[in-house]
Amino acid sequence: MYMHILYQHIIRSKLMEIIRILFLILTFAISALFIAAVHAIGNRDKGVRIHRDIPPDAGKAIVDFKGIITIVAGIAYVFAAAGIITGIRPFLLTGMIGSALFAGFYLIELILWTSRHPSVWIGFATFGVHSIITGAYCLKLFQGK
Repeated sequence: MYMHILYQHIIRSKLMEIIRILFLILTFAISALFIAAVHAIGNRDKGVRIHRDIPPDAGKAIVDFKGIITIVAGIAYVFAAAGIITGIRPFLLTGMIGSALFAGFYLIELILWTSRHPSVWIGFATFGVHSIITGAYCLKLFQGK
């Protein structure tokens, strides 16, 4: 009986470690993707192509703002991942702030453009949900739980 419980605990902890490692790999990949979008700042057409969740008729300021938030979030995700690995609290705080900023902008996008540009849901499901999970995980570690 006790061996069975111990075995289940070992399997569960190994599975959680695998999920954590996969999450960190995903976070670093998204960071690289976000930071690589720096070349679209200042070019509205390129920005709309890269950020497909922005309507094609969006103004230059909105496209550039989305690009800047994306780059800042990408940098914050690098800090978040480093904080998750090392437990350094300021890195976790940076991850929470970057995640909140990015998820907040997605919330604004959903409110403004869902009815006329439904692909914003695809972007939110892909990147917005990851942002929320990253922020929540950083908060959990920041609080020491």
